Amino acid sequence: MSVELKPCPFCGNHADLDFHANGCKQYFDDMGVSYNTPTLYTVKCRWCGCLIGAYESTDWAIEAWNRRAES
Repeated sequence: MSVELKPCPFCGNHADLDFHANGCKQYFDDMGVSYNTPTLYTVKCRWCGCLIGAYESTDWAIEAWNRRAES
């Protein structure tokens, strides 16, 4: 999936797709995900640090980040 990430909904700056390999138990516990999950993906704003939860695929992480409420 080659979808561009939308700007941060809070500050309007750029965001990055990031991954967390299995190894940081506290991170996985905080996200409510099994520690045995091999790789999780998240999106985080470069400027303000806003981030979404952890997802098992890049597609899911991008979709979650780009989702905006209709105004």
